[in-house]
Amino acid sequence: MLRHLLLVAMTLGPLPALANQTTITDRATFVDRIANRNLSRLGVGVTVTPGGRIEGSAFGTAVTGTWEWRGRQFCREMQWGDRTWDDSCQSVHVRDGRVYFQPSSGSSVYLNLP
Repeated sequence: MLRHLLLVAMTLGPLPALANQTTITDRATFVDRIANRNLSRLGVGVTVTPGGRIEGSAFGTAVTGTWEWRGRQFCREMQWGDRTWDDSCQSVHVRDGRVYFQPSSGSSVYLNLP
């Protein structure tokens, strides 16, 4: 899960209240709102490309991966250095200049939108 990679790089917090929150439920909206933007937080900078790639770095080590949209969720697998995170699907929410990736169980992870 994206959460596992970013857990190494940042402190996690709970998903904020739903007020002023937009849930992204389709690929076209995700690409329009999130793709090709440098998503960042505490030493982490990643970009999700419209073509299905995840690229960036966390504390100077490359982050790579692939993603696709399934149903109403963002699904991805990623690598960071010698660590690999298998396929994981998450709902995506945007609120107050941040994008939140919420797995079906556990805490959400947020990254800042530029």
